[in-house]
Amino acid sequence: HPFGNFVVQHILEHGSPEHRQRMVIALCEDAGRLARHRIASNVVRAALIHAQPQDRAELVQALAPDRQELLNLGKHKIGSFVCREIKLLSKKHDA
Repeated sequence: HPFGNFVVQHILEHGSPEHRQRMVIALCEDAGRLARHRIASNVVRAALIHAQPQDRAELVQALAPDRQELLNLGKHKIGSFVCREIKLLSKKHDA
């Protein structure tokens, strides 16, 4: 459903840590495809922003298990926005 993503984003932003973790686990099952989907990519980005550090790391691993997959994601017209979020998070983590 095109508006369901807003509900999921709201849960990721305002839900309990347990709810966020469950969402991330579900996203990890098909992270690559979801990151390239016009609507679902917004949910993936919200998960990257709001998830706990360990859950975030698992999601990043699911999205880009290796350098080549990260490059492929970055070249995709929709996936590039998710890749940009990963890059921003890594800069925050390094700072």
